[in-house]
Amino acid sequence: MDKIDKIEEEYKSFETKNESEVSNVNDFCSYAFTGICETKDIIKDYNRELRENKRWQLAGKIRNFFNFIFQEEEVEFYDYDNKILEDAIILTKQYAEIYKRLIVLADDDNYMELLKLIDFASIYYDSNIEYFEYLRDCLEMNLKGYSMCNSRYSDTREEFGKFVDKKISEYEDVKVYKLKKVTS
Repeated sequence: MDKIDKIEEEYKSFETKNESEVSNVNDFCSYAFTGICETKDIIKDYNRELRENKRWQLAGKIRNFFNFIFQEEEVEFYDYDNKILEDAIILTKQYAEIYKRLIVLADDDNYMELLKLIDFASIYYDSNIEYFEYLRDCLEMNLKGYSMCNSRYSDTREEFGKFVDKKISEYEDVKVYKLKKVTS
């Protein structure tokens, strides 16, 4: 069984815990819009960390210039950390796009299934963010001379992205079919 099939099986048995919060399509759209706003805040935080890393890297380069005889800081650490942060920003933007696409598709017939998809996607988003945090921890430990490995964390961005695109495409096809049926 490949990873996408495994995700499909997980999705079939997944039950959302937010059914009581969403009782109609307008509630769903508000719920999704709140998620979009949260992703904007998360991206702001990541961008702040990127700027902070750049300041620390510059300070390290200056210290290296003046103290090159005694000790040299590993300023490449910040480049690696920035790459991880940039990947997290890309993932967060993709997650916001999922919200936007689902808002457009929402109607009285499918909003509960779309809610299930959003809540399921949130679990995978969170697990990938945990993976990024694990990578950042590993990077920091490597800087201190230690090595760490934990198989609990994994990168599922690609497989989950394919799964979500497939699911959303199914809903888009249904919406197109309904529109054609109404206009015929």
